Amino acid sequence: VAGNPVPPLRALYQVVAPAVAKMYHKEWLERKCFIMPLAVAEGILRRWFASIHWTRKKYSKPGRKLVDHSDASSGHSLNGGTAKAQAQELNGKITHPSITQIVNMVLSKVDKHGWENVSLFQTDIKDAFGQLRINEEDTCLLISALTEDMAVIHHQGSFGLTQMPPAFAVISR
Repeated sequence: VAGNPVPPLRALYQVVAPAVAKMYHKEWLERKCFIMPLAVAEGILRRWFASIHWTRKKYSKPGRKLVDHSDASSGHSLNGGTAKAQAQELNGKITHPSITQIVNMVLSKVDKHGWENVSLFQTDIKDAFGQLRINEEDTCLLISALTEDMAVIHHQGSFGLTQMPPAFAVISR
């Protein structure tokens, strides 16, 4: 099976392509993606191309690149159909603790260690989805066309894939 056709590059992506190219170059240096000629990527069996998009991101000058796995212009999308249900079945449903559960967790630590030894802080895991590796036989489903007849294959998780939140929830439990 050859896969879907290469979707046209989006107008906004073409405007911000130099910034996105720097982001992908950094990921390539960190061995988080493969970059290759588009013609080579088009020859990959079972391949799936998704469009690159871009948006602003607070506190990030270059913004955030997105891969639109919901675009069904070729008839299907990786995020379509039962993708979310299948991801939840495989990884479990995402559940967040209630305020009461959080307070009880804090109070149990206070009972054990005392207020003076308990600290609360909030953190954001940088590039959380990017820390998840994709099975090598599935990376053919995560290809995007770049400018200058190049393509990128993601072998780490990315923002925009419905399956990433349930997969990451396994780690954060």
